[in-house]
Amino acid sequence: MWSFLGLIYFRIMKTTLFLAITADGFIAKKDDDVTWSDDHWKNYFEYCKEIGNLMVGRKTYDLMLEANELDQLTLKNLVIISEKMKISDALSVCATSPELGLDYLIDKNCEEVIIGGGQKLNNYMLSNDLIDEIQLDVEATLYGSGVPLFGQLKSEKKLKLKTVRKSGLNTVRLHYIVDKR
Repeated sequence: MWSFLGLIYFRIMKTTLFLAITADGFIAKKDDDVTWSDDHWKNYFEYCKEIGNLMVGRKTYDLMLEANELDQLTLKNLVIISEKMKISDALSVCATSPELGLDYLIDKNCEEVIIGGGQKLNNYMLSNDLIDEIQLDVEATLYGSGVPLFGQLKSEKKLKLKTVRKSGLNTVRLHYIVDKR
């Protein structure tokens, strides 16, 4: 989709970071293991089916592949961000940067993409103002340590709370708009 502003054209596609986190802010244990509820996985697979486009980092892709999670996703496009990995088929493509991955999806006329982790991709995209919205399924679990959602950001980011809702027995969905001012 294209938008006209003055004499400059901007490409527009909504980017939504959608992940589960523990109540203490981790997306995985130190060994990359996760213990998300069935409620979260149901929400995740439904949202991926609704949007149809998913972008993940190489490590997240490998973990999803190993856990057979990719087989459960109904996607039109899967973009894997990796400088070294090479894959291209009817569903999946590798891009060497998030910007190139977004360009690929825009060229395919996609209107929205889910950013599905991991931490490096989350951090890069938020630090470079490439995330429009953040939806977090906060699970009633405390890891105590592990892989944080973003790690250390370059600078503080402001969010605007859009909605809060219960999305499972012990899960709360927080939906934020990223303030890009």
